[in-house]
Amino acid sequence: ALLRQINDGQSFGEAVTFTQANAVGGPQTGSMSVAMSWANRPATSSFAWLDKLEVREDLVRNAIAGQAGPIPGEVLSVSGDVTSKRIVNSLSLNWSPQGHQDDDGEYLGRSEVSFFWGTRYVFDAYNGDDLKGWSNTVGLDSTFDLGKMVAVGASGTVRENPGGRSFSFAFGPMITVSPVKNTNVTIGYNVAGYRDLDYQDARYTEQGIYVTMRLKFDQTTLQGLGLLSR
Repeated sequence: ALLRQINDGQSFGEAVTFTQANAVGGPQTGSMSVAMSWANRPATSSFAWLDKLEVREDLVRNAIAGQAGPIPGEVLSVSGDVTSKRIVNSLSLNWSPQGHQDDDGEYLGRSEVSFFWGTRYVFDAYNGDDLKGWSNTVGLDSTFDLGKMVAVGASGTVRENPGGRSFSFAFGPMITVSPVKNTNVTIGYNVAGYRDLDYQDARYTEQGIYVTMRLKFDQTTLQGLGLLSR
């Protein structure tokens, strides 16, 4: 992995991962990923964006559906030789107006709007058959602070499957609580949803309740914990 800060608020990163597992006399699995990302989030700006481009390949050889794979606890869902190659780009835009105070110094709420666009090209090879096509995922989140510690909002996502022949939806309310500075916990519920492993790190789209946590770390955080001296 490589991370390079271009200037204040801008950084570029690259990561390469490779895994392989073999069962003696049984199936073989492998995964390779090359990802590049570019972040722009100036401290003085209300706008921020993050773009990530990933090329990924997953494969399995000599698989038997329903039987265990080379990794303990993993059950294979396909048979034969399967290869999946994907080019995935994820773009996240965020607009967060600065909060302000009234004449008495009391905190006044602020809104936050986030937009997500993911586009993906998939090429799968399954026992001699080739499947390929484009798909797009678009999401919109909106939150409004009720105070310093609580915010309410809603999230919605729609996925266009290859060729625009079908659509999948995920939407529902959410509430965010900030128990301590630079920490927030979001509890949400998707009234409808679907599963998408390629975007699960960026958006939670499965039906039902979910909980996420975000923490902000910097040099001052470590100083506060006594782990970093001046």
